[in-house]
Amino acid sequence: MRKCTRYLAAIAVVVVGLAAPVLVTAQPAQKYAPRLADIMSAVQFRHLKLWTAGQQQNWELAAYELERVKAGLTEAISF
Repeated sequence: MRKCTRYLAAIAVVVVGLAAPVLVTAQPAQKYAPRLADIMSAVQFRHLKLWTAGQQQNWELAAYELERVKAGLTEAISF
């Protein structure tokens, strides 16, 4: 009786091991979609960097951050 239980357990482990790759590939791929709060947090951080660049008169960085703020707000609107 004990040999039978070990034999069945070994077969179960082999079956699960062989089925695992099939189960993993059967799951549909999920694309990451940020929440509105995530988008707005990123925009807030970019706004802070924009303000700091303006205070330091780093106009190249300010122009870049302004474009990133605009892009973030456009993304939030389309959300």
